[in-house]
Amino acid sequence: MVRVLSESTMSVPDRLGHEIALTRVAFVETSPDPDFDSVQVEEVNASDLIAGNGTHWGYHVNTHPGGDLTFVAYEGRTRTTVTPGGERRTTFTGAWRYTGGTGKFRGITGGGTYEGHVTLSGRVYTLDGRWHIENEGVHEPTRRQQ
Repeated sequence: MVRVLSESTMSVPDRLGHEIALTRVAFVETSPDPDFDSVQVEEVNASDLIAGNGTHWGYHVNTHPGGDLTFVAYEGRTRTTVTPGGERRTTFTGAWRYTGGTGKFRGITGGGTYEGHVTLSGRVYTLDGRWHIENEGVHEPTRRQQ
């Protein structure tokens, strides 16, 4: 479940359906990796869309079990289509990367890709990638937020 903490959308008068949005949300990510399960995420996202299609980018502050933090930057594309039955479907894809961390995640590096779609109750997405912490080796988490 995604909680919207703040949201602002502005129309751009250069063409019909052009909007720029800034949102701040909170949600929980889950993972089979205990270090990444039940992670509390606070996200700031910006999007530049025309009729639901365009670019988005943002940042995550992730609070892991135990209180350590990781910081993520991401950017990607949003695409909205209409099915023959008239239903709108919004999907998104992009790339993410770690920009830092605290505690056990100090010095974290890595990144990967994400893809997902929007539902009535929020976003469903999958992150794939690799991360590395000096002297700990490379890890390959797959996380899913529902």
